[in-house]
Amino acid sequence: MNSVHPHSDDQALTSIEFRMRQAGEWLKLPDGVIETLIAPRRVLEVSIPIRRDDGSRERFTGWRVQHNITRGPAKGGIRYHPSVSRDETVSLAAAMSLKTALMNLPL
Repeated sequence: MNSVHPHSDDQALTSIEFRMRQAGEWLKLPDGVIETLIAPRRVLEVSIPIRRDDGSRERFTGWRVQHNITRGPAKGGIRYHPSVSRDETVSLAAAMSLKTALMNLPL
């Protein structure tokens, strides 16, 4: 496994993937296990076109991510903001998977 520390300007997804790889190395997990844990189970992208009161049109894009369902149903959150990206949504879902697993929360 190759551990390259992400630069400070990298996205949240790169950071969480790096931490998961570090943990996998520390636990001596096979590469395939880490790759399975890193990859989201499902990413749903929706695009909603709207017409504004002034007649102009705009399109809004959103994502729903199920990161890992090994321990049961996926738990996630929701965020509404123009600057939210697919990668940020994936990283938030991964972080939620890790937090619930570490705290052994029932899902």
